[in-house]
Amino acid sequence: MTPTCSIDASNFFHLVLDLSEISGKTFEEIIIDQVAALMKVCIRLTHSAKVESIGRHVDFMNRSVRMTGGGPLFSVNKGREREWLRTEDKKFYEVKNWMVPGPVWAKALILKKKMEEDGVDLKTAIKARGASKKTWYDIAVALGLGEKVGAPGYVKNAGKFRGGSLPQVGFAEKLMEVAAFYIEVRNDSLLLRNGASKYFRGRKETLDGYKILQSAIEQRRAAFRRDLEKGVFDDVSLRAKRYPGVFAK
Repeated sequence: MTPTCSIDASNFFHLVLDLSEISGKTFEEIIIDQVAALMKVCIRLTHSAKVESIGRHVDFMNRSVRMTGGGPLFSVNKGREREWLRTEDKKFYEVKNWMVPGPVWAKALILKKKMEEDGVDLKTAIKARGASKKTWYDIAVALGLGEKVGAPGYVKNAGKFRGGSLPQVGFAEKLMEVAAFYIEVRNDSLLLRNGASKYFRGRKETLDGYKILQSAIEQRRAAFRRDLEKGVFDDVSLRAKRYPGVFAK
């Protein structure tokens, strides 16, 4: 069963109602525009690794390998002139031809071959750095709001870490039930699932889609309140700049 989280969208709902009243536009028009604005904030709040970090991570991956489920660890130092094997009992062996016990040598050969076969291409890995952000962009695209969100190229064109296209995991649908219009959005990314973690060279980085979306809602509402206090909506030019999809210059 896919885990789900409930988002408190009350502040977003009130934001849409207030903007509709101020602008004179319909609730449907405002909610579509503000979902686009919300996805833009989600993209900004979602972490993406720096190119330098990816480079270090890929280098580490291409110089070490471990059997699935744990077990012996094989690694090569940066200069690639020394190779090491750490066995299950945490003993270290410097692998030099047959200058190690036979079983150790056999394991080292198997793992070295696996390391070479599983190597990661740096350019391909770098292209994947916007993968987490792209999940929110997919939601905007599903609503025909991709241009409004204006995501950077590395987000729009993000691919898989080991190559290939990313499956769509962000979905959205406009729904009308009786007299109620609403938009349903869904992000099924494993990268953003309730505090899912990934590791970059031993450093744990947590991405939580629920917290990101909730934070984006609160930030949008807080920004709207500040604009009210500062009289932004009394300035035709300024309000058009702050809410381009709602007000015209």
